[in-house]
Amino acid sequence: MTKALDPSVKKLLEGALKEIRTRGWIQGTFSSDDGVCLLGAIDAVYGHTAEPWETQDAAERAIKRRIARKQHRAIDGVSIADWNDRKGRKEAEVVALLKETIAGG
Repeated sequence: MTKALDPSVKKLLEGALKEIRTRGWIQGTFSSDDGVCLLGAIDAVYGHTAEPWETQDAAERAIKRRIARKQHRAIDGVSIADWNDRKGRKEAEVVALLKETIAGG
């Protein structure tokens, strides 16, 4: 059973989804004129909030939990950057991951 996301975490992830849709998604770097990676999107949105750092940390943990479930592995070995930058990864997969995380915690 998944627990519901804290409203501030959900809002941050919804903002990250909008950031990727607006700016575009990239690999290999946090942010550029071409877009943002998954972590870059979270960081960009967090930078415009008054939320404590724990909110960003909780958002990243929620993403890691979702990746771990998809990969059938423990959360300890999950790297958002590695997942984002995996060769062959598509923007649609990143968008789907964010939507799933927002919907299911």
